Amino acid sequence: MSLTLPETPTQPSTTPDVADVLAELESLGDPDLIAEALTAEGVLGTPCNAGMCAVAIYLQRETGIDDLNVGTFDATLWCSAAEPDKHWPLGPVVQEFIARFDSGSYPDLLWPTERAIWAAEWQAKTGLDA
Repeated sequence: MSLTLPETPTQPSTTPDVADVLAELESLGDPDLIAEALTAEGVLGTPCNAGMCAVAIYLQRETGIDDLNVGTFDATLWCSAAEPDKHWPLGPVVQEFIARFDSGSYPDLLWPTERAIWAAEWQAKTGLDA
């Protein structure tokens, strides 16, 4: 006796593709608009940390892919959990956002402990309260 199983329709993935999410960020056209969008989404990150950058955190959350990292040296996003590593290019607007984020231009996107460090460094450098 042979059983015939009903075909299971293939469900489209509801998780956005990494390239699509990067394209959405790039399409904002301005690093400050990326900062506003990430702030509105409640994203927090750590400057100069490939896996904890606000962009990496946002992409991990949106795509469900852990271990996404940004690299400003080679302007890529990569997943080191993939074999071999999977890479996606970063557009110029996202690259500029990351550079500004790493330099402390977006304190609202910093974790509270990072924000306190940034504020102390800012005050020491400028003599002004952050």
